Amino acid sequence: MKRAGNEEPQSLYSLTGDSRYGSKEYAFKDSFTERGNDAYSGKVYASEEQVSFETKKQRDNFMSLSFEEKKQKIRTTDLLTMGVERVIEDATTFAREDPEYFKFVLTSLRK
Repeated sequence: MKRAGNEEPQSLYSLTGDSRYGSKEYAFKDSFTERGNDAYSGKVYASEEQVSFETKKQRDNFMSLSFEEKKQKIRTTDLLTMGVERVIEDATTFAREDPEYFKFVLTSLRK
């Protein structure tokens, strides 16, 4: 989330055009796809007791929050899972295309 800065989460469908993503799935755009990654890497999971994307009203309520309020409600993303997948598939290409993300993944795994 640090790299995404003050970026707002967007629907995965709008980021990818892939109809398999439902209206409840949001992600940070960042520069994942430009660096050889999948847009799903920035998928946002919010704490169920704090926010839900189940209905349009709930999504609108979340999107109307300030960036700081949103950050407090976001529980996790798929950064590590998708990053590990890239390491397994082709670590050399991953390290070349997105060294910052690659370093994040390896550092997280070493902890």
